[in-house]
Amino acid sequence: MNAHADSPKEKDEETTRERFTGVAEQLSHLLMILLLALAIGGIPVLYFHMYYCRIPAGTKVIDSSVARPYSPLGEYIAGLSLTKKIPWILPYLQYRHYIIPDGATELHDGFRQNKYVRSISIPDSVTEIYDRAFEDCENLRSVRLPSGAKTLPGVLFAGCTALESIRIPEGVKVIDVSAFTGCKNLRNVVLPDSLEMIQDRAFCGCSALTSIRIPDKVRLIGEGAFSYCTSLRKVDISDNLMTIETEAFMDCTSLEEFRLPAAMAKPMTGEEHSEEARQRRVLQEGRGYVDFHTQAIYPRVFAGCTSLKKVVIPDGIKIIDGRAFACCTGLSDIRIPDSVTSIGISAFVGCRNLPPFTIGKQIERIDYGAFSGTNCRLTVPDDHPFIQYEGGLLYYKRPYEKRRLLSCVTAPEDGRVVVPSDVGEYSVGTEAFAMCTGLKEVLLPDEMKIIAPNLFWGCADLERVELPDSITEIHGSSDWMTGGRDNSGAFAGCASLKSITIPPNVTAIPYNTFQNCTSLEEVSIPDGVTVIGERAFRNCVSLKHVTLPSSLKTLGRTAFDGCTALEKPVLPPGYGKKKEGD
Repeated sequence: MNAHADSPKEKDEETTRERFTGVAEQLSHLLMILLLALAIGGIPVLYFHMYYCRIPAGTKVIDSSVARPYSPLGEYIAGLSLTKKIPWILPYLQYRHYIIPDGATELHDGFRQNKYVRSISIPDSVTEIYDRAFEDCENLRSVRLPSGAKTLPGVLFAGCTALESIRIPEGVKVIDVSAFTGCKNLRNVVLPDSLEMIQDRAFCGCSALTSIRIPDKVRLIGEGAFSYCTSLRKVDISDNLMTIETEAFMDCTSLEEFRLPAAMAKPMTGEEHSEEARQRRVLQEGRGYVDFHTQAIYPRVFAGCTSLKKVVIPDGIKIIDGRAFACCTGLSDIRIPDSVTSIGISAFVGCRNLPPFTIGKQIERIDYGAFSGTNCRLTVPDDHPFIQYEGGLLYYKRPYEKRRLLSCVTAPEDGRVVVPSDVGEYSVGTEAFAMCTGLKEVLLPDEMKIIAPNLFWGCADLERVELPDSITEIHGSSDWMTGGRDNSGAFAGCASLKSITIPPNVTAIPYNTFQNCTSLEEVSIPDGVTVIGERAFRNCVSLKHVTLPSSLKTLGRTAFDGCTALEKPVLPPGYGKKKEGD
């Protein structure tokens, strides 16, 4: 053995000295670079060099190869072994601002999901911008858009949560699908007079947007275009606008007044209809052509606009479609014109301040739930060919058919409703009792077969329901009806309901059925039930004990979520570990 061999301690000391020397050299190099930069131009020059990227002149296509994340200095620093030991410094080395040169023509997705870029200047020479070009640039605050582009493409600024203001230049004709979706701090939007279409979900979830002016040439506002813009108070719309699509202003909870444009009430000429269809086929490529109708208020256009007080509907409108004004609890000033011939499913459900309305003979169709829970003073002529109104209940009746119960418009003074036996076995329809205040007890006819979707949804005063043994099926909620919400269900929100007995022939308790029944203490589930769906009893905080039947095969993972008083349900023998969705 070599007597002079280094001891382990000496080797450690030598390694430490080498590391220290390496770090010291890197720090000295870095310090010399910084001092040189400061000597040449001072702090402004150093800042510009570190954080401003001027893309070279002559570059035609802007993609990830030219939209580099680091300056040469930043790249050098990022490559140091010292930097690898302090990775938190990397964000401070990234470019913040990009200047695209005149002459560039295409902007690809080189900036997509760049979390450090703060501003981008795009010259007018750029005529084509790719989809998702700035998607999820969460610190992007300022963009100068080119006048050469005719379309702002889909998902262009989606998820740009720091963007506060945007001016869209003249020449742009289309704002495409989800262009600004989720820009939650976008407060100021200036649309150009050249604009013709605002496509689906273009400004969905722009929750800071307070007002918008729609230019005169715009003829279509797409599906969900301004949905969930919860601060939107004012919308200035031209009378030339022809179509406002499904959910366009859904859940704009600050919107107080809306005047529907006169052009919506006019039938399209053959030429206009053909051109509209052609444009929509082009713009909606990928999700298929969706047929449309004129002279109509589309489904769920204003659903959930709880502050909406006044709506002006022009003469000539023929259709008020499903849930068009659902849950507009403040709506008190609205005149339904005599031109209306059809009122869709749950069109005004839960509009508790709806003014008096006469259902004239010109109305050919009223669907289930149209006036449920409105407390509206309805007037129906005795000689109306198929609509009847008795004791707060609205019925549809055709010769040689049993009656259909459409809506519980207002509950009787004692809160007790007995559904007549001449109502058909499948004819107590969707949301017939939904949102009905003061409703305490309901007796259903013995021959009834189904509990329709959302039948008693939001009946907060309902204490007792007798479900006849003839019931074979309970429906949960309908996504189409509720716009994807998960708070609805056949008995969802019946906060006063204390007990329920599931009829013996029912085999499934579907998702959402009894969620938010906060007073529910007792539920009897018969042997024969094989499925209890997701959220079926969610937030039933008073429920203490449930006996699961031996027939159970599928139990949703969230079936009893939020049931804070519930003892853990005992799974029946042989159930195993099957879960809904497995």
